[in-house]
Amino acid sequence: MSVFMAILSKVWPYLLAAAIAGYGVHRLDSASYARLQAIDAADRADREAVAAQALRNQIADRAKTDAVNAKVIEDLKHETDSIAADRNRTLLLARRLLADAGANLACSGAVSQTGPGPGASGASGTSQNESIIRLLADAHDECERNADRLDALIAEIKPQL
Repeated sequence: MSVFMAILSKVWPYLLAAAIAGYGVHRLDSASYARLQAIDAADRADREAVAAQALRNQIADRAKTDAVNAKVIEDLKHETDSIAADRNRTLLLARRLLADAGANLACSGAVSQTGPGPGASGASGTSQNESIIRLLADAHDECERNADRLDALIAEIKPQL
């Protein structure tokens, strides 16, 4: 043992220095690891905050789109109701005009076999029929235009739903 003690007496300062250095490196590694964990946690929290904000923005955008779509649908409903009311008024007017024209033809008496006489309706009956036909054609054209507009609006809104 004396050889061991002799060697130990010569190398003990080096062994002590190595032990202290090892402890310091271990302590330094622990501090670095803790610092890296703190940086990683902060980075993760930042990424989660960005993702949460992006999600909130998407939800807000969706709410705005839903509000706009609801307004457009409401406007379309009012426009459709208005078109239906216009159609009903036009149909009622056309029926009245046809009834008045029929009553005028019935009241004018029988058409003379010899040609137009003082009791015959002549050109006024024809002009009333032409007026009725023109009104009906105009009403039909307006219905077609309104239907085309409604189809275009529906086609524009459907992709947003």
